Amino acid sequence: MRLLNSSELKSSLQQEEVKITAEERKSARKIYRKKRIYNTWNSKDIKSVYFVGAGGIGMSAIARYFLHKGLIVAGYDKTPSELTHTLEKEGMDIHYEENVQLYS
Repeated sequence: MRLLNSSELKSSLQQEEVKITAEERKSARKIYRKKRIYNTWNSKDIKSVYFVGAGGIGMSAIARYFLHKGLIVAGYDKTPSELTHTLEKEGMDIHYEENVQLYS
């Protein structure tokens, strides 16, 4: 199932090309509101980010994005891996022990 963006949803509903239930319409409105709030977020306010599970495929991709944006990026992962070592070479500070004191 593909989610429609707000203009597609509005257009489809007006043209009655897509028949959706009240529950689906409510869900689409929630997604649209969240998207609108997200678009008002200013990434220039963020100077550093921290990731738990930094060696995971999803978290590592987001961490790499922020590294390339020039932010200070740090994180934790249970196990060192090729992916975490690559992130460290790119400038990310990763620790592998469960110690809250390291970054407080």
